[in-house]
Amino acid sequence: MVRKTSIICLEVVLGIAVVLGLLGAVSAWRLSQGPVSIKFLLPYADDILRRADSPVQADLDDLILTWAGWERALDLRALRVRLYATESERQLAHIREVSVTLSVGALIRGKIAPTSFEVIRPLIRLSRTEDGSFRFGMGEPDSAAEETESGLLTQQLDKLSGPSDERGRLGRLKRVSVIGASLRVEDRKLGITWVAKNADLTAERTQMGLRTTFDLTTDLKTSQPEFNGEAHYDRTKKTVDISASFRNLAPEKLGQSFEALDALTPLQTVMSGDIDVRVGSDGDVKQASFEVEAGPGSVKIPNIDAQPIAFKKLALDGRLDRSPDQIQISKLVINLDEATSELKGVVTRVGDIATLKATLQAPKLPVEAVQKFWLPGTGGGARDWVVTNIRDGTITNASASLTARIAIEGTDKGDVNLDSLNGRFALDDVTIDYLAPMPPITDARATATFSNKRFDFLIQEGLVGDLAIEEGAVNITNMGSPRALLDVSALIRGPVKPALELVAHPRLELLERIGLTAEGVAGTHATRLQISFPLLNDLKAGEVRVSATSNIVGLAITDVLKGKGIENGRVTLSVTNKALTASGKADYAGTPTDFKWAEDFSGTQEVKRRLEAVLTADADLAAVFDLNYPDVLDGPVPLKLTYQDRRDKTASLSAGLNIQEAKFSVPGFNWIKLPGRPGMAQISATFEDGVITKINQFRIEAEVFSASGKIMFNTPEGDADPSIANLQLKKFKLGSTEFAANVQREKNGEYSISARGRGFDATPFVGKSLQGVDAPGFPPLRLTGAFEKLWIGPGTLANDVKMKLRYDGAHWQHIDVAGTLPNGGKAIEIRMLPNADGHAMALYSADAGVFLKATDITDTIVGGTIELAGTRKGGPNAPWTGTAEIKRFRVANAPNLARLLTIASLTGISNLATGKGIKFRRVRFPFVFESDTATIKDAQGVGSELGITASGEVNFAKDAIDLNGTIVPAYTINSLLGKIPVVGPIFSGEKGGGIFAVSYKVSGPIEKPVMSVNPLSALAPGFLRNLLDGSKGLNEGQTPAQEEEGERKIQGKESPPTQ
Repeated sequence: MVRKTSIICLEVVLGIAVVLGLLGAVSAWRLSQGPVSIKFLLPYADDILRRADSPVQADLDDLILTWAGWERALDLRALRVRLYATESERQLAHIREVSVTLSVGALIRGKIAPTSFEVIRPLIRLSRTEDGSFRFGMGEPDSAAEETESGLLTQQLDKLSGPSDERGRLGRLKRVSVIGASLRVEDRKLGITWVAKNADLTAERTQMGLRTTFDLTTDLKTSQPEFNGEAHYDRTKKTVDISASFRNLAPEKLGQSFEALDALTPLQTVMSGDIDVRVGSDGDVKQASFEVEAGPGSVKIPNIDAQPIAFKKLALDGRLDRSPDQIQISKLVINLDEATSELKGVVTRVGDIATLKATLQAPKLPVEAVQKFWLPGTGGGARDWVVTNIRDGTITNASASLTARIAIEGTDKGDVNLDSLNGRFALDDVTIDYLAPMPPITDARATATFSNKRFDFLIQEGLVGDLAIEEGAVNITNMGSPRALLDVSALIRGPVKPALELVAHPRLELLERIGLTAEGVAGTHATRLQISFPLLNDLKAGEVRVSATSNIVGLAITDVLKGKGIENGRVTLSVTNKALTASGKADYAGTPTDFKWAEDFSGTQEVKRRLEAVLTADADLAAVFDLNYPDVLDGPVPLKLTYQDRRDKTASLSAGLNIQEAKFSVPGFNWIKLPGRPGMAQISATFEDGVITKINQFRIEAEVFSASGKIMFNTPEGDADPSIANLQLKKFKLGSTEFAANVQREKNGEYSISARGRGFDATPFVGKSLQGVDAPGFPPLRLTGAFEKLWIGPGTLANDVKMKLRYDGAHWQHIDVAGTLPNGGKAIEIRMLPNADGHAMALYSADAGVFLKATDITDTIVGGTIELAGTRKGGPNAPWTGTAEIKRFRVANAPNLARLLTIASLTGISNLATGKGIKFRRVRFPFVFESDTATIKDAQGVGSELGITASGEVNFAKDAIDLNGTIVPAYTINSLLGKIPVVGPIFSGEKGGGIFAVSYKVSGPIEKPVMSVNPLSALAPGFLRNLLDGSKGLNEGQTPAQEEEGERKIQGKESPPTQ
């Protein structure tokens, strides 16, 4: 029974199989001919398409069955599907074709339950409204897609992402795919709209929710970026995690296509990368991470006038977080042609402000690359100065950090406020043009730090030509302000000449102001130099501030003053825009000198130049300045000089001299201060336009000599040297000489002198001969003087002296001296006046003994008067011819005369000569004076005890005498005998002869001459006649002035004498 039943069942199964096989074969054959419409089954699908409990209802026009071969199952395709909202009956989507895969299990149970949907070539529209909500629409490519709110989309995502529920109509749905879709995404909040063609999207149910994959190519007209990836929807968290890759993304094209992304326009490159984003069901991005690579390309910084920055490669890693809203840049690596840099940073949103914190690292790059990293227009003038003036070399270990605030909403959207910027780097072998076109700093090694307010370079070493920089700094401050400032400081060592050439550069013009050059300069120095100026395009020379302090060793300058230089200098020098100061020691023309020097450049000080010098002058140094007068000052003279040059073109010079170790003499006065005796001098002078105009004061103190006064000078014409216009001698004292004087230079070059004082010692000016009356070295002058006393020898010659003198520069041309003798007020007068033939000379003293003793001629004459008259025909070298006469005097204490009388055996008379004296009525000397020699012919002397005659020569230059004559003893007896009538001629012989006489000869030195007599001459006839001739004197007791006055009266002339 069982077996039979089994056989029957098997036959039934086999029959069914055969029938099904035949049906399958027939169906396969039919399906292979094309899709088969099964629209007749639509009424049975109402439980799927129109369920009252569903918020979405569906209609379709046809349902067809297709077979694409044995490799693919049967496809059930719904054509022209329309979705409606159940409540509003508003159409939500219009789909041309949907492929549906049905659940076999559900079919066996008589239910239609799709396991997958495949939407073919739809138009999908996804938009975000201004309030941030999402809307979704789907339709055919040639029709508009209705949009629905994101809430409904969220509900459907919840259903699709929920666990399988076989009781629900979509409970078995596992996958939804979109094939070849046209996608349009519109972000109305950002103003961005983009489309993609042939987009493939697949959504699959997972344990946690929904997994979607996508692969699409966007159409940006000029570019077609490609995107692919997947998204995971977590039904519990209501979030979507998207992992996507993209390529061929051109930021520039994005910026050109979407106004909201126009900030990307300056970036010209092609980007690819990966991005991970978590999005909430409300469309807000919860977090994101990204990795982007790009290159090659370039970026042009907006609103900056600069060429785009080219790069080889760009790599960006970062993430976005909420709580707080923050973008973290883990790494931004930029590979430039010459360098690689890496940036890290964080952008945090607080309200309408985004705060930025970033750091930048650049291991190595050329200095020229700074202009790419430091954007034009930032940092004020500092950026332009750095990129222009720092060149060559390499930057290493560069790092920077910054904080900034960026407005992301409001009217100031996009504004950047830089809060802080700090960084550092090292430089090797760089060149720094600190103040072009001055010589730059080369081969510099330095470190740099910077902030948003300043830039500081610390120089470890470098060169400026032949000068070495041991340390230095370049500081830029006030960055970002309209007037950024630059300050350069350096410690420089090296030769002095290139240092002076540096300071003398036309950019500074410091040496030009003081007239110095670097030629012929040697030595070494250490200088602290500082230069500061504002970073302005139209920088003016006056805005450059310079200061330098130098220590100079071994300074040598070939030509400083008067063709002489200095050497062995040790100098401290300080120079600024306002002043120069220098002090130190140096050898000038071989003379050690301590000096101080100050120059004012500000123009505000009265004194623009001040020089002080302390040195010991000698003959060699005096010769340099044409001041070597050994007959006045000879020997070492320590002195201190102070020179001040004023801005009104006047200058002053003051000097103090210590003449203790020098020999000092006063010209013409035959006085010398010997070395070792105290002495000093002071002088103060004024100059105008570099020419001396006056000596405000001079004072000299040296033992018995002292003088003080002031001098005015004439303004010279052309290249002539200035000459004295006026000398006010307030005091002149030398021994007995003491007076004050005023000296005025006349137009003819002659000096007019007015002098008055207590005394004047003329001894140095008057010798024992007429030729000795001279004034060596004096210029032409006229002198009018009044002195209480006058000396021309050891004793006082006269009191209350009035004098008028004229000197032509070589000889005295006019002498008129009158006074009173010191013993009783007797007159004395000396005159030498020009006449028609030459000169006439006259001398009168009412006391011959006083005069001869005062003039140091002899002290053996007592009393008497002396008169002298002479003439000179021709020039000043012509001989003087005249007569000197002494009357009524006595010769006493005359050892030479006594000696002569003793030799002549006239002992009694000799005793008178050495005792109470021999009285003379008259002695007369006719003379011719020439070349320091007086030739005497027939001189006669008549006294009570003897008579004497003399002829011969007296050489005053050699103090030698050569005279011969006759001595007549007992002259009174001989004279009486000669007067006896008839017999007188017998005793006296011829007229002028005598009875008793002795001839003599005196020769040799005046002080101790050789004497001889000839007694055989005792009866020479006619001798007395010569003694008796000439009984009348020259002026008969009248002074030259009185005699001249008398002659004028006789001739009827009352005019004053010619002077």
